[in-house]
Amino acid sequence: TGSLQLTSPCFVVHTPSRNILYYKINFVQVFIAMCALNEVKGMNVNMRNRNNYNRELITDESSFQLKNLIIVIIIILAIFIAFYFITKYVLINKKDNNPVQESVIQNEKIIFGQLFNRNDREYYVLAYKENSKSKDIYNKYIDKYKQKENHLAFYEINLNEAFNKKFISDSSNITNDINTLTVNDEALFKISNGEIEEYKVGSSNINSYLKEISE
Repeated sequence: TGSLQLTSPCFVVHTPSRNILYYKINFVQVFIAMCALNEVKGMNVNMRNRNNYNRELITDESSFQLKNLIIVIIIILAIFIAFYFITKYVLINKKDNNPVQESVIQNEKIIFGQLFNRNDREYYVLAYKENSKSKDIYNKYIDKYKQKENHLAFYEINLNEAFNKKFISDSSNITNDINTLTVNDEALFKISNGEIEEYKVGSSNINSYLKEISE
């Protein structure tokens, strides 16, 4: 009869029909191989889990950044809208609390002796008194007239200045001769090609004429 003998870590099988065959099976190697296989499987599972975690982390970060961007945009819009309404409110209150001021026209000032020697081919010259009550009305009409596209230049003569007093007389003498020209009140001249084309003497006449050309 055959006999079976076990040895550690191997076992030997004896058969009567053949020469003794030694089948050595290293259980340790098999065990190590199985452990290695399980470890590889575990690594693959861990790798998949890690990849899933990384994808979820990236998705969460993208969502967080998008939310922050939306919040920043909303804050900026809110600040802009608040600033707009605050500015509008301040301007309205400022307008209501401050009276409307008369416009101040800064026309070039000349003396009477320069009445005919401006470089413009056509222009106006307003001769006014320093404390004239009509000066603000003149300025209002002149300001409106200057908003026209083809307006003429305006010059001013202060009749109270020393160089201009000799042109003031009890009666007006409107002439193209500067040596004999005199006025007895405020006057407006329209000069064309070095000569007086039109003139108005007296505040009421000046106002009517300025109103007409400003419309």
